[in-house]
Amino acid sequence: MTPYQDINKILSSMANSIQDILGKNLVGLYLFGSLSYGDFNPNSSDIDLTTVLTQPLNNCEIELIKQLHVQIGDLSKNGKID
Repeated sequence: MTPYQDINKILSSMANSIQDILGKNLVGLYLFGSLSYGDFNPNSSDIDLTTVLTQPLNNCEIELIKQLHVQIGDLSKNGKID
């Protein structure tokens, strides 16, 4: 986890949702970039994740991931990540 409670909530929510969407296709989800290197600025940095899969996403998975991005963005803007 990170020293940022709000970011931890976002990461946890995203990881759970990605696991639900991708199931056995998901090999791993990895955090990289400023948050993992200790250079994160909560006012300007983004969250960098990479996902390793057993096979390319199908159209349904792509749409569900797109929806997840919108939902996480909306929730994080409103401070309603649980």
